Amino acid sequence: MMVIYKTINLINNKYYVGKQQTYTKSYLGSGHALKAAIKKYGKKNFRKEILEVCQSENELKNRELWWLDELNAVKDKNSYNLIRETSSNKHRSYTDPEYRNRLSISIKKILNTPESKARLRIQNGGKNNPMFGKKRSYEFKQIISRSQKGKILSPETKEKLSKRKLGISASNETKKKMRVSQAKRWNTIVIEMTLNGRTTIFDNRYDFISFVKTYNDSIPKGRVRGIGNKRINWKRAIKNGYDFIKINRK
Repeated sequence: MMVIYKTINLINNKYYVGKQQTYTKSYLGSGHALKAAIKKYGKKNFRKEILEVCQSENELKNRELWWLDELNAVKDKNSYNLIRETSSNKHRSYTDPEYRNRLSISIKKILNTPESKARLRIQNGGKNNPMFGKKRSYEFKQIISRSQKGKILSPETKEKLSKRKLGISASNETKKKMRVSQAKRWNTIVIEMTLNGRTTIFDNRYDFISFVKTYNDSIPKGRVRGIGNKRINWKRAIKNGYDFIKINRK
């Protein structure tokens, strides 16, 4: 039986509208905000009711959109529906240009008002966030790092990123947290530099920075990976931007 259903939170009366090609009572929905709510409140605090029975997949898709519009679910603050997209798209590849474009337009419409942005922050912030209280492993961070290396941003993207950060200043509390975090990070590494067959080891970044600033002019040119004749930059060196610098963990 193909159905359009409504899942209701019995505690706060928030709801989610979805569709199901083969009806099962236990399935409550697949929306990100809904999943976070189920994790928080537990399945026992949700009730599922049938809004409509459909006879074909095409009818099912169209009627789901009709119900989303009828209930104004995307903009309703009491709804867990975040975008006006049918769940039939969830198995489509994000490499599909048409799908990515449609999804981009939908999300931009949702984030068009301060109210909708605030709503998403509340729904996905703090304990509602799937990553709340979790830390990514060092191996996983390395995988992300390798996937991002070599990517070149277009001038348009760089300009957008620049404008997004323009005028934004971190609070004193945030700056303090960043300093503490950076100190912990660099206290766990050993910097190894090999030039002209000679290896020098630095057990902290401050000695390394001092060395580079003192002997920068004596370091041969042409040592920067992918660049011709620039001299060493200590920030780039620490971030593994040079082939003669190796970062080892203590």
